[in-house]
Order: sequence, then structure tokens, then C-alpha cells
Amino acid sequence: MNGVGELHSTTLEVTMDSFFSGVQLHFTIDLQNFIHLSAEEIFAIRAHMGGFDTSVKGGDYFIGKIFEKSKLALLLHVADMKATYLLEG
Repeated sequence: MNGVGELHSTTLEVTMDSFFSGVQLHFTIDLQNFIHLSAEEIFAIRAHMGGFDTSVKGGDYFIGKIFEKSKLALLLHVADMKATYLLEG
């Protein structure tokens, strides 16, 4: 990504059915009632579970593709892991 919300070079194909799980979808919709989220921020929310996401366990490479395109998504995942296992654990 060159800038916030800009995807370049490789396009990620997305359908709403496969893009969000229930909690992520509701959180994202609710959050957008208060602030505008860029495309990159929405991808970061989608990917924050990393390898723990059920789509990864099913053989989907979508999360890895998001991490390849977005530093924000990877950093959010790492921050989530740090908070869960180092600060709260």
C-alpha cells in the first residue's frame, strides 16, 4: 500500500461473505457510525487474528496476502498478540 487505503499491484478479491466473521463485521459497521475507516484499516481489522483466524485453518491464504500488502495489518496483529500473551498473560 502506498498510502492509507490504497491497494496497489495485486488486487485482493473479496466477497462480503468470506471477508468478515460475525464479530468483525458488527464491530466494523458500528465503528463506522463514529469514524471513517480507510480500506487499510478495514483490512487490518479483518486480519488482526492472523494464524488464529478460522479461514487460515481452512487453507485460505487471504490473511497472509493482507499482511504482504499492509504493514498496519501486521502491526495490529503483533500488538494484539503482545497484549494477549505478554501484558495480560
